[in-house]
Amino acid sequence: MSDEFEPEIEIIARSDNKAAIDAEKKRVWKFIISIMVIAMVVSASVGLAYVYLWREKPPPPAPEPLKAKITVERTSVSIGDRVNFSAWESTGSIGEYVWDFDANVDANNNGDSRDDRNAVGMNVTYVFETAGDYRVTLNVYDRRVTSNYSRDFIMMQVGYFENFAGQSIKATDPPKEYPFEVADVVNAERVYVRIEYTSSGVVSTDLTLYIYDGNTSETAQPVQDSSGDEREPGSAQVETVDIEGRYIAGYFPGQWRAEVRWEGGPLVQPVTFNILIEVYY
Repeated sequence: MSDEFEPEIEIIARSDNKAAIDAEKKRVWKFIISIMVIAMVVSASVGLAYVYLWREKPPPPAPEPLKAKITVERTSVSIGDRVNFSAWESTGSIGEYVWDFDANVDANNNGDSRDDRNAVGMNVTYVFETAGDYRVTLNVYDRRVTSNYSRDFIMMQVGYFENFAGQSIKATDPPKEYPFEVADVVNAERVYVRIEYTSSGVVSTDLTLYIYDGNTSETAQPVQDSSGDEREPGSAQVETVDIEGRYIAGYFPGQWRAEVRWEGGPLVQPVTFNILIEVYY
C-alpha cells in the first residue's frame, strides 16, 4: 500500500523543491540585477564627477603687460616749484618704480643717462632748481623678472615765473633791480617782463623798464628797454619788454636782471607798481 503512493509523494517533493529553487534563482537574479544597476549608477556618477573635476579648465587670464605711465599735473613749472609725479596708471606686476629727473646727466656712470635713481616709489615729489628743459624718465621693473622693465618719459619745461607786487619808487630813488636766471639762452623761447602801475594818475613817462643779460662787464648795456612801448592812458597802463627766442640766443646766459628807473618829473609822491618776470623754455 505504501509502495503505491511513495512515487507520488516524491514527485510532489521534487516539484516543491524546483519551485523553491526557481524562486531562489529569481531572488538571486533580482539581487544581481540590483547590484548591476547600482554599479552602473555609481559608475555613471563617478564618471560625471571625474568629468566635472578633471574637465579641461579655461586658461587663466593673461597678466596685464608691464607698461610705465607718468602722470603729472603740468609740464611747465617754475624754478623752486614742488612737482608731484605719479606712476599710478602704470600696469603689470610691478616690483619697483625708479625715477630719473634729468636724462642729460648720467649720475650712476653706467652709460645710460635715463636710469639714474633720483627717486623711487609710485608717487614722488621733485623740485627743479635750475631753468631749462628736462626729460623725466620712469622705469618700472617686473616683480618676477627684475631684468624686465618698461620705460616712459615726459618733457618738463622749467622756467622762471615771479611776480613782485607792491613795489614803489620815487624820483630820488636809485633804480630798482630784479635779478632772474636765464641759464640756457639757446633753448629759451621767451623772456617777458611787465610793469603794471597801481598808482592812480601816473604820468606815462614816470618809469622805464630795462633788461640786462648775463654779461658781467661793468660797461654792459641793456639788451632791451620799454622806451618804445606804446603807453596806455590812466592807471591801467603797463610797460613791457618781450624778447623772442631767436634774439635770446645772441645774449649772455646767466644772471639777468630787470631794472626799473624813474624817468619822470621831480614828483615827491612815490609810484607803486607790480613787476612780472617770466622766462619760458
